Amino acid sequence: MPRYWIMVAARSHVQDACAGGFIQLGSGRWAGYLQRMAPGDRIVCYSPAECPRENDPCQRFTALGEVRPGDIYRVRLHEDFAPYRRAVNFEACREISARALLGELSFIHNKRAWGARFRRTCFEIQVADYLAIRRVMKEGGQT
Repeated sequence: MPRYWIMVAARSHVQDACAGGFIQLGSGRWAGYLQRMAPGDRIVCYSPAECPRENDPCQRFTALGEVRPGDIYRVRLHEDFAPYRRAVNFEACREISARALLGELSFIHNKRAWGARFRRTCFEIQVADYLAIRRVMKEGGQT
């Protein structure tokens, strides 16, 4: 049975990941999330901001993917930054506002402070939550 995950990253980082076919977590303490994932697990990317360390809200679900077979690996991007990655097949979908689904998602307990739930880098969700997000991301039109 696949597991379902939310990955939280700036939209610019999600776009890079989609282009490269991977998900990425920055430090060693986060590698455990990638190790717990298995081929066939499903990923939803949520982007609180457009770019990292900037105050430019995005607050959208920005990508859908499926974990591919293979181990996690590290990539040295800078002298002092070597994040962990895992291969993912991303699927065609549209970005949607997270606010549009607040009433449907079981992991959002406080609708007024809903953004607090996305302060975690990665967390597991229920299949019903994944399907609700995926349904809207795969539909046509604007949200």
